[in-house]
Amino acid sequence: MTPLMPPSEVAELLAISERKVYAIKHLIGYVALGGNVRFEREAVDAYIESCKRGPSREEQQKWVSRFDTAHLGEGGSSPSRVSAADISERLSRKRKQSSSQRSERLN
Repeated sequence: MTPLMPPSEVAELLAISERKVYAIKHLIGYVALGGNVRFEREAVDAYIESCKRGPSREEQQKWVSRFDTAHLGEGGSSPSRVSAADISERLSRKRKQSSSQRSERLN
């Protein structure tokens, strides 16, 4: 059996405050010894693994909006999907148009 870790060691390992360790102790799993709280290293490692987030399948693909604002108000069909790149491109075009309109008004 590995020695139990006090909250201060867990806090240092997780780079969080001791107060936060006490707040999440039920998520990690702990041993209550009288009035003391101790943690098993394996439980802390398991908690770290459960907190890891990587790119999900959806994140690996481009983010897609559920609504195409260009087609709102056109009746008949449901809105098509728009990617973040499409939205960025439209905003860029709109900025260019408004800046060219401003420069025309100034001339």
